[in-house]
Amino acid sequence: MSKITAVICELNPLHIGHKYVFEKAREYGETVVAVMSGNFVQRGECAIFDKYTRARAALLSGADLVLELPFPWCAAPAEFFARGAMAVVKAVGADCLVFGSECGDTELLVKGASLSRSEAFLAAVETEYTENVGYAAAREKAAKKLMPEAAELFSGANDMLAMEYFVSAEKLGFDGSLNGVKRIKTDDYVSASEIRCALRSGNAQGVIHAIPDEEKALFEEALSDMGSLSKLEETQFSAFRQRQIKNGTFDYESGIVSRLEKCADAATSGREMLEKASTKKYTDARIKRAALFALCGVTKEALQEPPCFTVVLGANEKGRAILSDIRKNEDLRVITKPSDITKVKGGEKNAEADRLYTMLMDEVKDAGFFMKQSPVII
Repeated sequence: MSKITAVICELNPLHIGHKYVFEKAREYGETVVAVMSGNFVQRGECAIFDKYTRARAALLSGADLVLELPFPWCAAPAEFFARGAMAVVKAVGADCLVFGSECGDTELLVKGASLSRSEAFLAAVETEYTENVGYAAAREKAAKKLMPEAAELFSGANDMLAMEYFVSAEKLGFDGSLNGVKRIKTDDYVSASEIRCALRSGNAQGVIHAIPDEEKALFEEALSDMGSLSKLEETQFSAFRQRQIKNGTFDYESGIVSRLEKCADAATSGREMLEKASTKKYTDARIKRAALFALCGVTKEALQEPPCFTVVLGANEKGRAILSDIRKNEDLRVITKPSDITKVKGGEKNAEADRLYTMLMDEVKDAGFFMKQSPVII
């Protein structure tokens, strides 16, 4: 059995499928460390519950230590998200990674990861990628031609992320094991995206059965303070209409940013702006991510190197016991006092994202709310 098993997650929000992954992770290791997205997630949206609420849910569901995958890596495309998360996994001394997957076939995922970085595959994707075919669809078409048995991997969001974990593990020299857990489908199962839709439409009771029993009270308590996607969209809309966007932000060269500016001029709301900007070539997630990074001034250069810091969001006694060893790694600054975050490289951008999220919370908070928080201790 390994000493430390890591789980990379968003928990947006945590449901019974996530708890199952934590339970499987416990079978692999004595201590489970969750590397969890901060207040923004990979689809370019605000997390529906803040990072400390989600950290508490993770601890209640089996994690011993919850560390933040900082902004902007937590909201980045799969390649950068995986590289950032795997860098934290390696730095904490984990010798095993457990992740959820649509297929759950680790061997097939390894083959898919190898295919995804081959010259033949990249050339095939370039051929398929047109104005009417988005990048994800182009990758799936290329895979069908070159490795039909692995083609389905390129249509599953978790499978595609898993393949990037393997690629990043090799690049970073992570010598631990990577183990996929097939996502469960039970009568009680409701996906995170379905839960978010229900919550935003005011139907919390319709999905409460998908939340583990230990987290139900926390889930209901957090409803009054959840992050508002509509507020984020309106903030982006205002920034684009008033041309408050800096040149050179992530995806600026693709023309998406200028497209969003034009759509803002023709729209009456943030939601309409994003809908007008969406095309077959550019997925909704890519549009939203470009809008978020433009708003926050995130450049591609900022994502080239993995994060050199993480914030402790929560821990139990077992998790606290390994913190002193993790701090010995000079490649990763482990921050327990959030106000220290601006002292590290890239930390100000994370603080800026937290200030933005504070503005999006339903309950009125002062701008420095997250700078004053303490890790959740159970």
